[in-house]
Amino acid sequence: MQTYPSAERNKQPLFDQLRPHIQSAAHVLEVSSGTGQHVAYFASGCPSTIFQPSEFNRDLLPSIQAHIDHFRLSNVRPPLFLDAANQTQWEPLAYHRYDLVLVTNLTHIAPWEVTLGLLRGASTILRTHRYLCIYGPFKRDGEFTTESNETFDRDLRAKNPQWGLRDIDDVAHAALIHQLKLVKVVDMPANNYLLFLVKE
Repeated sequence: MQTYPSAERNKQPLFDQLRPHIQSAAHVLEVSSGTGQHVAYFASGCPSTIFQPSEFNRDLLPSIQAHIDHFRLSNVRPPLFLDAANQTQWEPLAYHRYDLVLVTNLTHIAPWEVTLGLLRGASTILRTHRYLCIYGPFKRDGEFTTESNETFDRDLRAKNPQWGLRDIDDVAHAALIHQLKLVKVVDMPANNYLLFLVKE
């Protein structure tokens, strides 16, 4: 059961923002579940909602399951492998429509094609008037909001030229193609944002 300090710090602020949407949802898909800390915490606080965690890094799937088992969560399904950029992997999920799709800390540590795949896939499985929520660091109006985020972006691109902070406007524009409209941007701690996109 792995634990990331950053996930421990941000799980409560995230839950404070997401709680009303989770509580009104019957089924929630979490993309890029990481260690499983978020899904376990959210599911513990909303026991009537069914959660489906998923992750691209297969090595993290046992950690997700360990968090589920540790808290004895009956409302969380076993984690799935999901490559968000591969549309065929979203197709089985489309048989069961979701009321909410959650994504944390994915867009900046993955190629842009992954964000595009996320938007396309989420649109195919979301019910109308339901939300895709994306959390992480972003640029606004083409600019970095802090010097530390600019440094972070430079470090990310040095590791992989396809990584880096995305601009909120670029995400919003790409989302419109898939009937997803950005309706709210929430400032979060540690220079992060939470984007709310509604399926039209």
